[in-house]
Amino acid sequence: MSYSVLVTGGAGFIGSHLASKLVSEGMRVVVIDDLSTGFRDYIHPEVLFYEQSILSSDLESLFRENCFDYVFHLAAQKSVPKSIKDPFADAQTNIMGSIRLLDCCSEYQVKKVIYSSTGGAIYGNAKNLPVTEKTPASPLSAYAISKATIEEYLRFYYQYRGLPYLSLRYSNVYGPRQDYRGEGGVIAIFMKQLLMGEEINIYGDGEQTRDFVFVQDIVDSNLKALSSNYIGEVNISSACEISINQLVEKMSLVLGKRNKVNYLPPIPGDVYRSCLDNTLAEEKLGWKVKIGIESGLERTKEWIELSLK
Repeated sequence: MSYSVLVTGGAGFIGSHLASKLVSEGMRVVVIDDLSTGFRDYIHPEVLFYEQSILSSDLESLFRENCFDYVFHLAAQKSVPKSIKDPFADAQTNIMGSIRLLDCCSEYQVKKVIYSSTGGAIYGNAKNLPVTEKTPASPLSAYAISKATIEEYLRFYYQYRGLPYLSLRYSNVYGPRQDYRGEGGVIAIFMKQLLMGEEINIYGDGEQTRDFVFVQDIVDSNLKALSSNYIGEVNISSACEISINQLVEKMSLVLGKRNKVNYLPPIPGDVYRSCLDNTLAEEKLGWKVKIGIESGLERTKEWIELSLK
């Protein structure tokens, strides 16, 4: 494959892995990232990098100069608590920035937009698990609302402007490069706490569940989306429901360490149980999970150990 592709948010956790993989596949890769949460060190040396936001007035000139075949849209404000505290700022990036991007994709005849959405948040507290793509969206936070809103805009741009798209609804992603500071992913945070001998803080009773999928499997789903003709939303998940208490137990076994656990009040806007059906991903993308939780935890441990040195 020899395409010109744009990866928004390509200096971040998932985006940097994806950009590197696209380079290895022989593609010409351009990344834009404002480095608000991404890291310059994660950017592959063969990537053409622009330090800018999707809200930038220079976005159109970027499209005019590069003639992209495909756009992978990962740039976003990703914090649920921040979205609840400041929904305006969340909407500025996740909605207005995305609309500006889709306008450019339409104007400059991009073949397809592959959108990184959220299955972990968009379905809310669904009654029946695992949820399928037909389960109604029931967002509990401004972040989840913004992701659901852009899926509606993707349908609009496809219907009225002929812009093909595929929205990948990720479950809870983990792996190397995930930020373990502040509001990073729970696996990265717990892993760092275990390695440093710190107390583990669980928000809620620990019986809340998540559906974890390793970052390389996420990257693989994006590559398979390139060759799929399917238009719509697809869950990308392990379809395996694991409680936070069970997760801590698995991580303790991997690291051979058991730290004190503190149970704190739940975080507003957090989904209690989450598990996504991935049947459609196999049918429409030919994608399935390759890396199980134990193997993924081992790989994550190795990266965090190195980063803490």
